[in-house]
Amino acid sequence: MRAVFQHVKVNYILIEDGDKEATVDAIILQNGEEVETKFFMNLSDLNVMFNKFQTLGVEISLSENFQAYETDNGFLYTLDMKKYGWEDVCVEELSFDHSIKQIRA
Repeated sequence: MRAVFQHVKVNYILIEDGDKEATVDAIILQNGEEVETKFFMNLSDLNVMFNKFQTLGVEISLSENFQAYETDNGFLYTLDMKKYGWEDVCVEELSFDHSIKQIRA
């Protein structure tokens, strides 16, 4: 089943070396109210999201926009959308082909 979200504003993205998933902290619009949530998505779906951002004029690059932190297990890459003024960029009709795990606050 395809996961579809009508309005998504991303706060930050975390990617860990060797992981096949990324963690995305976001705000979605549900029943007219903003809801904070976290998505756990595979890297193919993360690229789909990056392509959606690109259509809105937001170019996201791992080497240019993510901060890298060395850990015992490799590197942790983080992107804080606020750092680039992208916190209010809203992606409409964001859909993913793979299963998305989601935690809502």
